[in-house]
Amino acid sequence: MGCGGSKSVKTKNSTTNSGSLEKRQIDLVRESWELVKPDISNHGMTFYTRLFTEHPEMQQLFSFKDVEGIDKLKDDERFQNQARRVMEMVGSAVEGLDDIPALAVVLKTLGSTHVKYNVKEEHYGPVGEALIFALEKGLGDKFTSETREAWLAVYGIVADNMKAGAREAPPA
Repeated sequence: MGCGGSKSVKTKNSTTNSGSLEKRQIDLVRESWELVKPDISNHGMTFYTRLFTEHPEMQQLFSFKDVEGIDKLKDDERFQNQARRVMEMVGSAVEGLDDIPALAVVLKTLGSTHVKYNVKEEHYGPVGEALIFALEKGLGDKFTSETREAWLAVYGIVADNMKAGAREAPPA
């Protein structure tokens, strides 16, 4: 069930705005999110710690690129704020799962804005892997294989729509 550092999360949906989720998947994601939500800052730090441990080059995309070492990074206010913000965005996506077409519009806009931060399509796999890792760490034995598959389906919708938005964006 673990996410190996060499594995990337592949997105399944080749269509962008209408990725389908079953009600059970939405319920599993929401139920598990409720367990994670009270400590999103720490889960966000777990997410980025994993991302930068497995893909240190990705730290260069952030304002805290000058901070060396995970321990120092955890003490950096910019890092802490980013960790909280990314998990708040995950929460917003979870809230939007009842209306995937509306969520897709938001995600495409988000993908478009990430172009200016030099985010590339190949970054989405490692980001997904780090998210799944953070959720697994945070949920422990409550992160069942069914819950994992539900989160992978949600992340597929998120990544596919953000990548579509990036492709539609004017050059940075």
